[in-house]
Amino acid sequence: MSSSVPEKADRVDAPVVDQRTVQPVEPTLRQPADPTTDQPADRIADPTADPTADRTADRTGGTTTDETADRTPDDPTADRTGVAPVAPWERRRRAVTAMVLTTVLVAGQQYAVVPLLTELGRDWSAPPADLTELVSAFGVAAVAAFLLGGSAARRLGTRPAMALAMAVLAFGSAALAAAPSLAAGGAFRVVQGVGAGFFLAGALTHLRDRVAPDRWPAAARWVVLTVVGAGVAGPALAEAVAALVGWRGVFGAGAVALVWSGAWLHLVLATAVHGPRGVLLPSLRQKGKVLARPRAAVLCLAMAPVLGGVGVVGTALESLGPETVSGDADTMVAVRTAAVAPVALVALAGGFLRRLRALRVAATALVVDAAATAALAVGGGSVGVVAVALVLVTLGVAVAAPALHEALAAVAGEARDSVLSLSLVTLVLGASLEPRLVSVLGSAGLPLVLGVVAAAFLVAAGLVVWVDRTSRGPAERASAA
Repeated sequence: MSSSVPEKADRVDAPVVDQRTVQPVEPTLRQPADPTTDQPADRIADPTADPTADRTADRTGGTTTDETADRTPDDPTADRTGVAPVAPWERRRRAVTAMVLTTVLVAGQQYAVVPLLTELGRDWSAPPADLTELVSAFGVAAVAAFLLGGSAARRLGTRPAMALAMAVLAFGSAALAAAPSLAAGGAFRVVQGVGAGFFLAGALTHLRDRVAPDRWPAAARWVVLTVVGAGVAGPALAEAVAALVGWRGVFGAGAVALVWSGAWLHLVLATAVHGPRGVLLPSLRQKGKVLARPRAAVLCLAMAPVLGGVGVVGTALESLGPETVSGDADTMVAVRTAAVAPVALVALAGGFLRRLRALRVAATALVVDAAATAALAVGGGSVGVVAVALVLVTLGVAVAAPALHEALAAVAGEARDSVLSLSLVTLVLGASLEPRLVSVLGSAGLPLVLGVVAAAFLVAAGLVVWVDRTSRGPAERASAA
């Protein structure tokens, strides 16, 4: 009896819990990271995590101790400096702005020499039409470096790889500013191309690992449009700077701008992306599988003269155009600057254009390119005709290039990065080789060169129409007819 009293007292002192008032604990899973931020897209909720884990507030950083422990070295939101963390949307905005502007500056180097051909030929004692090899040397080197650069970027990390590429490109620009001859200038253009190709490969690798698959089509469209815009904005900016400081000042100022933009991009990109080694051969094989499909190969042929057409038109006007047009620097600055506006217009209308059938959009745009180039061949002596024709050619190219990439992605059905890299290789390679028409056919005059370009645009439109018809079923072709 005496031993039962303490047991009863112990039971009285114990807290009494009313089971009716206990609420079930709902498991709290980690929310998926926003795939548009700098965080990797595969950071998803962990269904095996303990929902009742104690998360003690870390007052030094405004985060929880458990969250801080979970962060990996590649987490872009990790606070390594003790500075107040930046909001994810603000970090994303800075990174996208830096990436776009730096890409325009890098890709624009290919056609930056086009408005300088006359001055280069005078200082280097060479005909301007023969200087188109400066465009080709840059582009071919860039394509080779681009194909090799993806594997190197994964080995080194994308952020260090892009910084190194920008340093190489800046060195090539600074050396080109002091080049004494065409041979030296061609060698430094190769150096520029290598830097540009490695940068674009690193940027594409970084984007591939940061953008979620469902948002990749829109991102790829922006990449293609950015490269096209760089091909138009590069000559316009070079023409404006050359009017103030000469052609050597263009490349000297370009070297400074490249160093500054490379440092900016290195700071705003949160972390580097690393990946498995030995991806070069599988990547090349994957591109080969895409090209083995007949419709994909035909679309690549149709894409080749798109960006190169803009280069040929600009190069032909600079080298072979009438003195009333090409000889007036102020007029050419105004004309080239006006040609940038269609690219911005297409960027704003991207959502609408994506709702249309890509092959039909591309074919229509290529026909507009052919008509505008033919009109320029006939009435190229008038400033008004030149301005309107350049705007229409740029508009057609800005519409056709992203549409052709979307059509290629639909036909190929392969990995997203292989299709985009194949599109970029095709565009840049065409932009490198097609301006050689000026040196080959330049003796025949401006109308013949532009007539060949117009015919190339028409052939490309015909190829796109063929792919469109063969891609549809019999019933759909009958209804279209």
